Amino acid sequence: MYYLKKLIPGKKLVFLLWVLLMAYPTLNFAQQRNLDAVLAKIIKSPDVNQGLRTQPTSQQPFLIKIKPGVKKESLITNGITVLRTIDQHYLIVKPTKSALSQTLYEEKWTVNHLWKLSDELLLHGDQTTRQTFTISVSDPSVPGILSAIPQLSILSSKNNILTVTTTLETIINKVIAVNGVLYVGKEATNPRVESPVKDMNLNPNTVNRIHHFFPALTGEGITISIQEQPYNTEDIDLKGRHIPSSISAGEASTHATDMATIAAGAGNSFITGKGVAWGASVTSSDFEDLLPDADEDYATLNSWVQNHSYGTEIENFYGTRAEAFDKSANRNPTLLHVFSSGNEGAATSATGPYQGIEGLANLTGNFKMSKNILTVGSVDAVGQPVAFSSRGPAYDGRIKPEVVAYSTAGTSNSAALVSGIAALLQQAYQQQQGNLPPAALLKSLLINSAQDAGPVGIDYITGFGNVDAYRTLQNLTAKRYFSGSISQGQTKSFPLQVPATARKLKVTLVWNDPAALPNAGFALVNDLDMQLTTEGNTWLPWKLDPSADFAKLTKAATRGADHLNTIEQIMLDKPVAGTYTITVKGFDLAAGSQSFYISYQWDTTNQFEWLFPTGSDNMPFDGESDTYFSWKSTLADTLGKLEYTLDQGITWISINDHVNLKNGTYMWKTPELTTRAQARMVVGNEVFPTLSFTISWPLPITVGFNCGDSLLVQWPFAENVKEYELSVFEGNSLKTIVVTSDTAIVLKKTQLTSPLFAIQSLLKEGGHGLRAHTFDYASLSSSCFLVSFGVETVRENGIDLLAELGTIYGIDRILVERQKNGIFETIHTIQPESKQVRIQDTHPLQGLNTYRIRILFPTGKEIISETVRSYFVADPPVMVFPNPVSNAEKLQVFSKEFASQEVVFRLFDLNGKIKLTTHLLSSRETIPLNGLLPGLYVYSIQTDEGIFNGKLLVR
Repeated sequence: MYYLKKLIPGKKLVFLLWVLLMAYPTLNFAQQRNLDAVLAKIIKSPDVNQGLRTQPTSQQPFLIKIKPGVKKESLITNGITVLRTIDQHYLIVKPTKSALSQTLYEEKWTVNHLWKLSDELLLHGDQTTRQTFTISVSDPSVPGILSAIPQLSILSSKNNILTVTTTLETIINKVIAVNGVLYVGKEATNPRVESPVKDMNLNPNTVNRIHHFFPALTGEGITISIQEQPYNTEDIDLKGRHIPSSISAGEASTHATDMATIAAGAGNSFITGKGVAWGASVTSSDFEDLLPDADEDYATLNSWVQNHSYGTEIENFYGTRAEAFDKSANRNPTLLHVFSSGNEGAATSATGPYQGIEGLANLTGNFKMSKNILTVGSVDAVGQPVAFSSRGPAYDGRIKPEVVAYSTAGTSNSAALVSGIAALLQQAYQQQQGNLPPAALLKSLLINSAQDAGPVGIDYITGFGNVDAYRTLQNLTAKRYFSGSISQGQTKSFPLQVPATARKLKVTLVWNDPAALPNAGFALVNDLDMQLTTEGNTWLPWKLDPSADFAKLTKAATRGADHLNTIEQIMLDKPVAGTYTITVKGFDLAAGSQSFYISYQWDTTNQFEWLFPTGSDNMPFDGESDTYFSWKSTLADTLGKLEYTLDQGITWISINDHVNLKNGTYMWKTPELTTRAQARMVVGNEVFPTLSFTISWPLPITVGFNCGDSLLVQWPFAENVKEYELSVFEGNSLKTIVVTSDTAIVLKKTQLTSPLFAIQSLLKEGGHGLRAHTFDYASLSSSCFLVSFGVETVRENGIDLLAELGTIYGIDRILVERQKNGIFETIHTIQPESKQVRIQDTHPLQGLNTYRIRILFPTGKEIISETVRSYFVADPPVMVFPNPVSNAEKLQVFSKEFASQEVVFRLFDLNGKIKLTTHLLSSRETIPLNGLLPGLYVYSIQTDEGIFNGKLLVR
């Protein structure tokens, strides 16, 4: 408190501290202490008011505490520019008129330039270490001025945001006094992707229903931008729909390819390669500077939804990048930025107002503090939060993430999924209205249509709920929304007729707010208020307690006026029938009029609706993962009987007789069949059937042979299958080339335009089974009928050979040949019955045996294998070779398997002196001669069965 003590002695200091405490009755001690410290640092003191100036200022900035009830509009009309919002009561302002009106403030202090520093630098900054800083400027001439400072290096400059390296001492002494410098902070600059693998399941967010009921809604005509490293433009799920971009940079990454696939994959590789907007175009944007693209780039690429599946580190403040994305959204009203929340859900923030609170306020990157973006967290297949998903609140207590979506691998995937949904909504709106929808309208529809997830009601873990793509589309096409524009103090009302059958009436207000200034204590600029009324009853929005206390942050929402968020939501569980009025008021607008959007919906009583499966779905959905039946129910009964049929309703088989309808899901261990099926939920006397769906599994496919001019593709037989459809990848899609009832087919390579194939079953009851993974035949096998041929075992009475065939299809016979005196003779003729052919040579030659096989075809063609060799020792039971042998070589000793536990080899010279002794541990031994003198030797091999002797000539 040095500066306060110096300038405001005694009782005045006590009074100031009392004012601060009264201003923030909900702050905890740590927050209050931080506010005290910031104010104490920035109140003017002569020893921190030096530095580099471009020109004297006519009006110096002040710290003021505004009077209760003073609106932001009053500051503007009185010629006051707000330079920094410290909190809702304390502002750094610069009057443009001659005097600062005393009607606006309770207290006023002159300030030094330290108010331009972020709180972290101001209170905890290391002044002597060279570091990287971010500087926000208002004047394009400032970079030139700063470049003249010897101790400072400018790394980048874009959109009035500079990245520099220097020391904090230089920042304080040379930089912050420069006119046009608005803010200096430390902001993470190294992005990292936030999902390790692709994790595709479109069913929990009801995308499957859009694909089934609106098959023409594919995202065609919409371009999704993936801001990170480039994706693989030759990936078969993206090929042909890439929009080249001059703002793409770096090498293609698997992560970016996965994100593009989730958002817009065509499904050519497999069902998990089919993304949300599978007909949309895709483009790439570099994320190196962590800033939005230039406005002209969005326009040139015609890309109005951009996916940001990356983060940096936990940053609880509103920095230059948060400001930049808010500005980008406002300059481009139809542009929706979709961000992943981060994968630090269990982490604890080390800085900011929520430091030390475990498992909350851990969004990764200050750009995620933006108000006009959509931040997406993750839930599992049944809508439960996953531990890794980063949580809110935002640094100022706003609700983050706004929504969640499925992923058990990372929030990257959840964001990409929502980006794809946004593209479908853009296409639907454009078809209906002839132009693209405002991003704030899409945001309000997505939030209002979301299903509650995690804790009941809105919360800092799952925000406003789990995205329901199909319900959002329904609300958009039915135009269940209002729009308007409002000024300070103005109110606008919208009537809403609610029927007696309505339940869970939900209304959501959203607006794109003007960007706040970097380092703002809270980000809201234009404060709108919403309420819902009918027949004398009034309901205010749900709001959360933003106090820096874990218990308060996790308690249930209460109703009240919200002066923090740019999203307000009112929900009534059991609304009475009648006319309701939605009223929006311009409570405190700092920047002229404000446009807004309101979405609404309600459920209907005594309804049951299947969400999965539809008539286009398969169980298991990918042939592998556990798959859930899912539904929505507003029935009075809470239990139902779940059954399925495989014979079109003649027989129904019970799955569970006591299903809790409130759960909305039931996991089914699907029987391993290939068929059409139907399920139903029996509730009391009512029956709710699903559409007919398939039960199937992807067929494993193999290459029987891959010869120079032809190829054999084969797959196993499956029950209840009428035919099989073979497709080849051509251009940018799979095209059917053959439909056959056989389980193998020979293809001429001259007829093929691609090595990529897929097989899919056509069921007897109608429809397709699950298509197999697309494969590259060259990668599966490069053999022409014969996969391998070799010696399997050597026995006392013969040699066993094994031939592995790619297929027996089209083979006439196989000849097994053995070489004798340089000529191959046929020793066996085989008619193969399986792909594994075993041959036993019961009378092999003593010593070295050389074999090959010849595969003969009815056409007269043949395939001859490579030769294989094996030694056989029978009579005598020991073979020593080569003989003669060089003393630089190794002697080979082959024997049969003796019963003896010990077999000893000895070598004697002609005088009977032992020259070499070694124990033979196996029937195949190699003995080094170690430079033995040339001459004639005698060897003996001693076993329990006797001694075997022979002569050996060493050269």
